[in-house]
This record gives sequence, structure tokens and C-alpha cells, in this order.
Amino acid sequence: MKDFFIDFENVHKSGLEGIETLSRFDRVFLFYSDAAESIDIDQIVSCKARIKFVKAVNGQPNALDFQLVGFLFRKLRRGRKYFIISKDKGYTSIMGLAKEYGAMIEMYESIKEAKEDEVKKYTPKEKIKNIIFVSRCEKECDEYGIDKAAALEISQEIEQKMGIPPSSEYLRLVIDGLKSSNEKAEFYTFCIYKMGREQGQQLYTCLKKNYAKMKQIVELAS
Repeated sequence: MKDFFIDFENVHKSGLEGIETLSRFDRVFLFYSDAAESIDIDQIVSCKARIKFVKAVNGQPNALDFQLVGFLFRKLRRGRKYFIISKDKGYTSIMGLAKEYGAMIEMYESIKEAKEDEVKKYTPKEKIKNIIFVSRCEKECDEYGIDKAAALEISQEIEQKMGIPPSSEYLRLVIDGLKSSNEKAEFYTFCIYKMGREQGQQLYTCLKKNYAKMKQIVELAS
């Protein structure tokens, strides 16, 4: 689940390139003004993500920029990643501040550029023992009973918390636990039953703060 904040007045329709690759778990906040060019409806229709149009009130220099930043920080959540789509380097000043809140903001000139960079970051450069990068394996992701985008989201959530990407067996266990539980206590019981008390406790402790988010991803994708 990723949030994209589009400075449409700055990037115009070129910034929306790649919007058709987003999943229904992503969100797009498109900021526009009377000064921006017309939005290509055909480009928007192909997008599966949830899109919110935000019309900026102009009249002052950089009005849209300030409104986008204010809206973004109102949505900011710890542990989440956010993307600003703009060529305006002025946004870079807020990235460090976001890290202090435990979130991360990155800026690109288009959605396509952001997505391509994400793929590079999650592509393994060397083998790490028996770890399998299932996030990029289309065949294996289909075996979990949820679509590829959702399996990728869960895999990235686990990697963010544990520091390494999960093996196929590990990812399958977590997804099964999310499917079979309705609350954290049930997920805890599942982890203990499947992995034993020590390892199950470690897994639960690591993932419990992200349980609600991962559960929502699985429910939407099942």
C-alpha cells in the first residue's frame, strides 16, 4: 500500500505515466489548479488505485505546494512510505522531517520512475543463504491465495520489520495466519501453534504492530 501525491501543476500528464501499474491497494492524491492543463481521462480510467482529486486554492506563490505538503503531513503514518511526484526540488526539505515522524517520503518526476526504482531496490544483488525473494516471483505469489500485488505488500511489510525478505515458506505461513485470524490474539495463537513458543513469539512480536494493516491487505485480496 503506497500513497502518491501528484503535483499536477508541475508535472502535468507526464507525471502520471505508470499510473496503470498501481494496484487497488495504492492511493493517489492528485493536486491540480486552474493553471494546470486538462487531465487525460483515458489515462486515469486505466488506474486501479483509489484516486482523490484535490483542487488547490491559488492566489499566492507556491500555493499548491504548501497545500500538498499540509495534506501529506495530515495523512502521515509511522512506518509508511509516501511518494511526491514533482520536479520541484523545494519538496526535498520536508523529507528529513518526515523521517523524524518515522515515515519516509521520496520524490520522483513520474509514477513510472518511482515504480521502476522500487523494483531495483527489491531486486536481489546477491544470494542470502536460503532466502527466496518471492516478491518478484509471479508463479509463487499466485500460490498464496491472494494476488501478486498483495503478496508483494505482505512480503515488503515483513522485510521492513525483520530486515531481510521472507522465504516462500515463511511468507505463506504469515499469510495463512492473517487469513485464519480475526484479531491479534488469534494471530499470536496461530504463530505459537505453527512455529513453537520461542519462534512463534518472536514472529508475533515483530509483526504485531503491522497486523491490522496486513490483515486489511489480505482481506481485500482474498
